[in-house]
Amino acid sequence: RISTGVRLEADGLTIDPVRLHEFTIRPGLHAYNRTFTEAWLTWRGVGGNVNVSLVATVADEDSAQLTLIVGITNAAQVNASDYVLLAVPTFAHGRAGTVRTSLRSASGVASGLRTSTLHLLQGEPMDVPRGAMATSAMASWDEASHGAPCAATPYQCPTPLLSVSLGALEPVIISTEASLSCGMAIARASHYRAREAATLERYGEWAEVKDAMQTSLMWSFIYDPKEGLVAPVTRNWAFSPRTVDGDQSEGLFCWDGSFASYMLSLDALDLAISNLIQIIKGRTSSGFIPSYSAGTTKTRDRSNPPVTSKIMSEISRRWGKGRTRWVVELCFDDLYNWNTWMYAMRREPPEALLSWGSDPFPFAPDGSQSTHGAGGGGASLESGLDNGPVMEGVPFNVTGRYLQDEYDAGYSGMFLMDCMALIELATMLGRDDAVAELRRRFDVVNGAMLRVLWNESAGYFQNRRSADLTPIERMAPTHFYPLLAGPASGPSEEQARATVVKHLTNPVRFAVWPSGMPPKDHPAPPEAARPLVQWRSKSGRHTLCCTLRCNFNVRGNHTKVRYEAMGVASVGALTDGETTALYAYGCGLNGSDVTLAPERWTPAQGGPCIKDSTAPALLALTSRSGPAAADLHALELWYHPAPSDHYVVASDSGKADAAARGYHRVALLGYVWPQPGTPNATSRYGLPSISKDDAAYIDQNYWHGRLWSPMIQIVYWALDSGYRGAEVQGARAGLVAQSKALLLKEWRGYGNMSMPGGSYAGSGRYVYENFDADTAEGYGYSSEAQPMYSWGALAGFIGLQASGYYEALGEDIP
Repeated sequence: RISTGVRLEADGLTIDPVRLHEFTIRPGLHAYNRTFTEAWLTWRGVGGNVNVSLVATVADEDSAQLTLIVGITNAAQVNASDYVLLAVPTFAHGRAGTVRTSLRSASGVASGLRTSTLHLLQGEPMDVPRGAMATSAMASWDEASHGAPCAATPYQCPTPLLSVSLGALEPVIISTEASLSCGMAIARASHYRAREAATLERYGEWAEVKDAMQTSLMWSFIYDPKEGLVAPVTRNWAFSPRTVDGDQSEGLFCWDGSFASYMLSLDALDLAISNLIQIIKGRTSSGFIPSYSAGTTKTRDRSNPPVTSKIMSEISRRWGKGRTRWVVELCFDDLYNWNTWMYAMRREPPEALLSWGSDPFPFAPDGSQSTHGAGGGGASLESGLDNGPVMEGVPFNVTGRYLQDEYDAGYSGMFLMDCMALIELATMLGRDDAVAELRRRFDVVNGAMLRVLWNESAGYFQNRRSADLTPIERMAPTHFYPLLAGPASGPSEEQARATVVKHLTNPVRFAVWPSGMPPKDHPAPPEAARPLVQWRSKSGRHTLCCTLRCNFNVRGNHTKVRYEAMGVASVGALTDGETTALYAYGCGLNGSDVTLAPERWTPAQGGPCIKDSTAPALLALTSRSGPAAADLHALELWYHPAPSDHYVVASDSGKADAAARGYHRVALLGYVWPQPGTPNATSRYGLPSISKDDAAYIDQNYWHGRLWSPMIQIVYWALDSGYRGAEVQGARAGLVAQSKALLLKEWRGYGNMSMPGGSYAGSGRYVYENFDADTAEGYGYSSEAQPMYSWGALAGFIGLQASGYYEALGEDIP
C-alpha cells in the first residue's frame, strides 16, 4: 500500500485527509514471477509536483530476498529534504508475530516462521516521533488486537516504523540481503527491468498492448491463503468485510475473472489455471458458478454470462492436452453441471430459449428458510449488463420460473458456445455420454433460436417477448452473439452478412469499420474531437458543452437534449484548415444564459454578456475544408428573448427545434463534424453497448452506450467462428483496429478523469473498466469506470489473437 502524509510535526505525523488524495500512481512493469515491479507516484505538494520512483526486486536465486529502491526523481527541483519515507512493517494474513525496528532495520519474528529483516542499505534514517502512523496502516487497524487509536485526527497510534529521509540525491535502498551492496542492488534492478521489457519485444506492433494487458492483470493479482493465487479484476471492490487482521477479501467475478485467466494464458499458464480453478470451484450447491464470490459470500440467486467453458477450451487448445488435461478433468463436471443448470433453470416457456433470471434460495442449513431472489434487477445483474437498456421494461416471473419474460438472443448464443466448448473438453476426456447429451441440448436450443429469433426484414436475431413473440426493438452487441454457433450448424453465411452490413458496420448503429482502415468516404473527426452535448435547464435555457468541465458543471441541474456534432476543445489539435476559437460567455444579469462566441464578441441581443473562459471552449473550422469538408455542419447561434437564451446548434434536428420554438438565427460560428450516429459520421471506436440511434446512447452511463471490452471479445469470437464472407472478415479487421486504438488512448495518457483535477489526470498506463464510445475516455462525467480493471485489456487482446500470438503451441513446448 502507498500513502502520503502532509507534514511531520514535533509530536508526530499529521495526516490531511483531503491533501492525502492529491496524488497519482502510475503503474509500471510487473513481472509474472514478481522479480521486478515498478511504479511512479506524483504528489501535488506545496510548491510543485514531487515525483517518486518505486522499484521492487525479488532475487532469482531466492524468492525470499526482497529489495526496495525509492527516490525522488526531481529532487533538484523540489526541497526533497521535506519528505520522509515511512515503512510500516506488519504480518499479513492474520499471522501472529512481533515487529521490531531500529534506526536501520525492521525485523519480523514469529513462531514457526523464519525471521525476516529489512536492512537500510542506503539513506539517512530519521528518528520519527513515536506514535506516528501512516494512514495505510490505520485503514486496517483492529481495535480488538491492538487497542483503540490514540486520536482520530491526526492519526497517532503506536506502531513500529522504519523512517528514512528522501532528501539525498541517491535513492533509498532497503533489502532483506544485508550483504548486498548499493551498486549491486541498482544493477540487479536495471538488469531485471531490461529482462522484463525484453519479453515485450516479440509482440512487435502489439508490444504496447501486451504491456497494458499484463500490467492491468498483475497489479491486481493477489495471494489469498484460502484460494492461493487469484486475479480479481480490480482491487477496488470487496464484497465481504475485512478480516480481523485487516486483509482485504478477494472478490472473484465469474465472467470478469474468467477473462482474466484467458489473457493470462497467453504466456502465464500456471497463473491462469490457478485463478480459473478458484472461479469454477466457487460453484454453488445449486450447480451454477455464482456471479461473484468473496470470502463466504456468494450470489446464490444468479450466475453470469457463460464464457468460462469457452475459455477453458481455448486454454487447452493453446497449451495442449498434455499440459491441461489434468485441469480439464478437475473442472469438467463443475462446468457440465453449470450447463445442466442453465438448460433446466434458465429456459423460458413455451419455446424454451434462454432467459436471464434470479432465483430464491435456501439460506438455513436445513433448507427451512429461504430468501427471494433479486427480481428483474437480479436478472439484469446476471446478464452482466447491470443497467443495460434492452431489458428495461421487460416483465419478470410471469411464468413462475423467476426469469425475464423474453427470449434473449445473446444468452441463447452464449449457451450454444458453452455447449460447443464442453463438447471439445468432453471429447478430450472420452466422456461420450456427455458429448451426446451436449449435442442434443445444442440442437434443441439452436433449432429454436434459428426458427424464433431471426427477423428477416430487420436482418438480425432479435429478442422477443415470450408471451406473444413481440419483437423487442432495442439492439445491443449481444444480438451478434447468435453468430457464435458458426455457419456449420448455426446462422447461415447470408444471415451473418445481413447482420453485419445492416447493423455492425452501419455508422448509425454500431459503427464498426468495414475494414481494418478508417472509411475514406466519411473520414473520422480529429483524434481530439468529442461530442458537443446540448443541455437544457429547467428554465428552458440551453448550454452547449464540449469540455469535460462544462459537462461536469451543468449535469446536476440540466437535462441532456441531444448531441449536436463533434468538436475539438484542445488548442493545437487541428492541423488542417483555419480555426475559430469560441469561448464560453455568461449572459443576462445572473449569467444563466450560457453560450459560445468568438473572443471580443458583442451581442446584438440578450446582453450583457461576459466571457467566462480564459481558454477556448471549442475550436470550429472557419470554412468547410479538409478531408471531411462535405460532411461538416454549420455551427449556428440562435436567440429567443423569452427567456433570454442563446441556443447554439449544428445538427438538423437542433436547428429544426430552434425554429419550431421561435428562435431566430443570429450568427454562423464555424463548421464542425457530424454528430455520432448519423449516416455520414464515422466513429473512431465501434461497438457501443447500445446502438447509436437508441435514446439511451447519449447517456454514456455504464451500459447505456459505453464501450465494454468483454462485448468486444465475444463479438470477435462470433466473427471468427468460421464465416468466410468478405463483410464479416472486414468487420473483424475493423473491430481489431478500432479496439486497439480504444485501449491505447487512455494507456498513453489521454488524461481525462473522474472529476476535474481527479487523481488519474494525464498519468497514462491505466486500463479502464469501460470507455466513452466517442472519445475513449475512461472515467467520464456521467459514468463510473474503475481505473485499473483487467478486462478492459480484452480490447487489445483480440488483436493479439488476430495476429497469431494465441495459436496452439504444440505438445513439445515445455
